Amino acid sequence: FHYGFILSDLSTCPGYGYENTNYYRGASINFYGIGNIHAVRDSYQKVCALCLSPNTSNIQWMQLVENTNWPSMTRLILSASWQTAFHVHYNRLPVLLHCSHGWDRTSQVAALSQLLLDPHYR
Repeated sequence: FHYGFILSDLSTCPGYGYENTNYYRGASINFYGIGNIHAVRDSYQKVCALCLSPNTSNIQWMQLVENTNWPSMTRLILSASWQTAFHVHYNRLPVLLHCSHGWDRTSQVAALSQLLLDPHYR
């Protein structure tokens, strides 16, 4: 078996961290640097406030959106999801999704990967 590991951060705090690939022949670890649930939520709230503000400048719109960090957050989540779906579909590899806490980035990437893999949603 070959294993693909998709991890969203490099957290190695006590009680967290990542798998030891010595236990999994042919395994590789990929880190995607997705922010934690608080960072993603903060970016989302900033872009929502920007979109709802009647005083938002059209001239500076792109820079204001970029300053929310929302495009970067969504790019990282979509990239990890695409890589997961790619390895499952094209390489026929099992993939273990894991983040330091296992409850925000893991579910985001898993859900989007499933949507990408399901022909009903494509």
